[in-house]
Amino acid sequence: MMKAIEDVRAMPDEEFMSKYEDLVHHFIWKRYKGMLDIVKANTGLEMEDLVQCGMIGLVKARREFNHELGYQFSTFASYKIRGEVGKLIMNSHKIKVPRTLYILRGKMMGQGLMEEDAETICKQLGVPLPEVNEALQYQPNTKSLQDVMYTSASGGKEEILLEDIQAVHEVKEVENHMVLQSFYQTLEHPELIVWDMHAKHKTQQEIGSRVGRCQVQVSRILKRIQKRANEFGKEQGLAE
Repeated sequence: MMKAIEDVRAMPDEEFMSKYEDLVHHFIWKRYKGMLDIVKANTGLEMEDLVQCGMIGLVKARREFNHELGYQFSTFASYKIRGEVGKLIMNSHKIKVPRTLYILRGKMMGQGLMEEDAETICKQLGVPLPEVNEALQYQPNTKSLQDVMYTSASGGKEEILLEDIQAVHEVKEVENHMVLQSFYQTLEHPELIVWDMHAKHKTQQEIGSRVGRCQVQVSRILKRIQKRANEFGKEQGLAE
């Protein structure tokens, strides 16, 4: 039996905090245990700062959570907490580098590309060669937040990108997915079939045969759905 999805927005504030406050402390302790001195040295942030920021993420998660989409709140909240703390650490780094360089280097490290040549990285990530060279040349200090090693609970070594750029992107991916699921619920059944087949790279002729419409009609339906999707995204704050 599936676990019931709670409507956390309908819960009294005191009950909500009593039930989910520990989620923030658990996340901060689990992810940054043993690295707080390095975090402080590179950003000036204390444990209390990370917890406070995590609480902001928890409150945002509660405000934005839609229990009708089938997600457990703790899953969504964990992404929001991680994203808020990750942005705080990234923006508080004492050694300021261009954001694009920071993100690119994080991707390179995350995919194990730091030992590859620039041309290989360029093709792998689809970014201009000059940007790859700049990211390779950037050398953070020895105890940088970018390459801290720590011993995990299982005794193994794990590389942690403390600036947590990946976290910021993961949060956006989850939010976008939830908004898409919500948008799909606004579509009529024929529209949903058209959009689903389009997403699966079916031709407009194939789609038309499936729904009994000509190619021109399918094209108009897709344009109408795209326009509504853009408007829906703007309403949800996920589009400019």
